[in-house]
Amino acid sequence: AGAKADAGVYPITVSLKDGKTLNDDVNYNFTISETNGSLTVKPSPLTVNVSDAVRAYGESNADPAYTYDGFVNGDTEESLASKPVFTYAENITETTDTGVYPDVITASGAESNNYVISYSYANGATAAALTVTKTNVTASGGTSRSSYLTINFDKAIPDLGNDNFSVTLDGNPV
Repeated sequence: AGAKADAGVYPITVSLKDGKTLNDDVNYNFTISETNGSLTVKPSPLTVNVSDAVRAYGESNADPAYTYDGFVNGDTEESLASKPVFTYAENITETTDTGVYPDVITASGAESNNYVISYSYANGATAAALTVTKTNVTASGGTSRSSYLTINFDKAIPDLGNDNFSVTLDGNPV
C-alpha cells in the first residue's frame, strides 16, 4: 500500500531475499521464522458542512450551499462515489409563507469507501434552516375592454392572479 492507498486491508509478506539463507552460517545464533502480517488503512473522517438556505417566495427549493472538511491525499468532491442529496421537510413548498423555518433541510447520501461521512449544520442544529423572503412581482395593465381589464405579471407566482387586485381608472373602480 502506498502513501495514497485506499481504505482496506493490505497483506505484508516477510521473507529472506532470493539466495539468502541463515542456516549454513555458524556465526548466527538464531533462526528466522517468516510470519506474514497485514496493514489496515482506515477510512478518514469527512464532514459535510451544510449552510442555511434563503430563497424568495414562489421559487423552487434548491440545494443549500455546502463545504467539506477532511479530504486527504488531494481528494475532492469528485473522489466521492456519490454526492450529498438534500431533502426539505414536506411542508416546505413554493407557497410556504415568508419567514424562517429551522431544521427543515437534511443532507444524506454522500458515499466513499475512503471516508466516514458525517453532516454538520449551523449552530449545532439537527438540520439546516430555510428563510423564505418576499418576492418582487411587477403587475401591469394588459388587454383592456369595456367589460374587463387583464393584468400581466412579470413572473408566475402560485395563487396570484387577477382576482388578487382591484383596478381603478382616474380613481374610479373599473
